[in-house]
Amino acid sequence: MKRNNFSLPEPVSGSFTFRNKMLSKGLLSEKQLQHDILKNKSTFLIISIFILFLTVPSLAQNSQINWYSFSSGFNTSATVNTTSISSVGESFGGKISNGSSSIITGFLSYQANGSIIGGVIPNLPIPIGTGSAEVWGDSIYYFGGSSNWTGTIIYQRIYKFDGVSWSYYDSIPDYSLWGIETILVDNNVYLLGGYPSGTSLNRKYNLTTKEWSNLTESPNVSQAYGLTSEYYNGKIFLFNNEGRVFAYDIAGDSWETKTPNSVSGSYPNLRSVLYNGEIYIVGLGGLGVPGFYKYTPSTDQWTKLEDSPYPVYACEMGIINGLIYCVGGNNNTYALYKSAAIYNTTTNSWTVDSISISSNRDWMASVKYRGSFYVIGGLGATSFAVNIVEEIIPHGTVDIDDEEELVPTEYKLQQNYPNPFNPGTIISWQLPVGSLVLLKIYDILGREVATLVNEIKGAGYYKVNFDGSSLASGIYIYRLTAGNYISTKKMLMIK
Repeated sequence: MKRNNFSLPEPVSGSFTFRNKMLSKGLLSEKQLQHDILKNKSTFLIISIFILFLTVPSLAQNSQINWYSFSSGFNTSATVNTTSISSVGESFGGKISNGSSSIITGFLSYQANGSIIGGVIPNLPIPIGTGSAEVWGDSIYYFGGSSNWTGTIIYQRIYKFDGVSWSYYDSIPDYSLWGIETILVDNNVYLLGGYPSGTSLNRKYNLTTKEWSNLTESPNVSQAYGLTSEYYNGKIFLFNNEGRVFAYDIAGDSWETKTPNSVSGSYPNLRSVLYNGEIYIVGLGGLGVPGFYKYTPSTDQWTKLEDSPYPVYACEMGIINGLIYCVGGNNNTYALYKSAAIYNTTTNSWTVDSISISSNRDWMASVKYRGSFYVIGGLGATSFAVNIVEEIIPHGTVDIDDEEELVPTEYKLQQNYPNPFNPGTIISWQLPVGSLVLLKIYDILGREVATLVNEIKGAGYYKVNFDGSSLASGIYIYRLTAGNYISTKKMLMIK
């Protein structure tokens, strides 16, 4: 499917400034909230009418979606050319939803069903698969990768996403970057393996100084790509498809061979995730065997777990709401899956969610960024790289929970996205400390229409889906109260 190129306008934004005395009390009465809203009522109504007036003719006449500048948020004009939009509701559609989860694709993208959906991370600047990505500070760094399965072009470069856009960041001094494995520790990224000749390579890149260092090579001598690794308690644990485990002591720049798994994989396509001090690994087992194992680094022990629901290799794994997600992947040949298999560590059981990414892909990269789990790039079903970035969002409050996630330093309520929306949108916030969280939706007259959250939440990043299918078009207000913090923003639904 052809994808359209376009520039991105900023979403609707804006918030009310509450009086200091109200902030000090940590709450506002419904009457006070209504007063603040009504002060801006006339402006809001004019904005809504203005958008509808400009948008509808455009859709009817030339099947385009136009975004226009106005004082409360859109600050540039952009046009998205489409071919199958049949109504305003479709053109401003909010999310792709199947059952219990949603997929948000790219920064703003057109989907086959005619809906427009928004995200935080735009697509990669070029199609890349088999690379690896890390998050440091508020930026994403993508290392290496290739243009296709055969490695016709291997990219000796690092791309950086700074929160707004991707750009070239630095070069990589070696060529063994197909299937590269990376681990972030402090401000250093450790690069392990990589096709064609990086089997035992171990190099370090300092994100601050942009300096490279060659470190003691690993004992891995049999597999250049498809390795997987996790960081735990000062050591990097490296796994290959023979079931072998090597532990790299960062302080001592030395390697130690650990207890191997008695089961090996049929092909170098391993993937893993660290959760609660355990390393969960898919890809071990013979051809067509859905093997799934847990390695405990503190005791050097392996545990056989419930087999995955289907044989899967080279998927991407992440933790959402305490569940392990395995997204996409292959069956030892080409990209076969776009589905998500979900593992529950408490019950040792798998389910296959109705969620799916937009196309079959394997050899993607993944990151946890601003409280969300993203899959980046990868190889498609034809074994050529893609530039797609997609976010995995289950319904309900989302908590990205793993050892790598940083605790926020401040309270913050994010602007919802997509905005405008129909009928669904995502509201995100962050907490530096545990708090009683109250998140409510109000209409333009200050009447409460929904309570999305009313419970104690720990420090971290959160988001919730809001379904406005039962509401009329118009401006709505959402307000977050957490301890003494209050923030209110507006959003626009257009049916």
